Amino acid sequence: MAGHAKLVATYPTAFWRENGLNGDAISHRGPLAEIHDASPVDAKVGALFGFAQVGAAHQSGFRDAAVAQLARLFGQEAATPDDVFIKDWSLDPATATEADLTPPSDHPNYSAVPPTRRVMFARTETSSDNGGFLEGALAGAEAANAALTLGGY
Repeated sequence: MAGHAKLVATYPTAFWRENGLNGDAISHRGPLAEIHDASPVDAKVGALFGFAQVGAAHQSGFRDAAVAQLARLFGQEAATPDDVFIKDWSLDPATATEADLTPPSDHPNYSAVPPTRRVMFARTETSSDNGGFLEGALAGAEAANAALTLGGY
């Protein structure tokens, strides 16, 4: 989480549920990239959380822009949260270094880890294509399955 920030906005109720929305969104128009319903199961209060685009939390007006984005996505009720909490891991010395303050210019390249008879890795970071994403995890699982099937493990 070193380069990321998270915002949580709380509300008296999970009003988006009453409006037929699930509280989840992926967005490329605003400082929050991925948003989820973080309300308790009993929904006595409402909460939306979002992961900020890398570096967005350092921008002036981040909080207001994020709340405005929530209002565009979930309705005008989202414009007036009871509280807004921001955790910027990039500024936390327990999770980040100076290097984490500069967002990566592109997605890192991963390479496959050859299987051995003792250990086989089947995860997103073993995929040379789409590493770090769900598609990479699926490719890693398929490669491990093929090695097990074809390699006689």
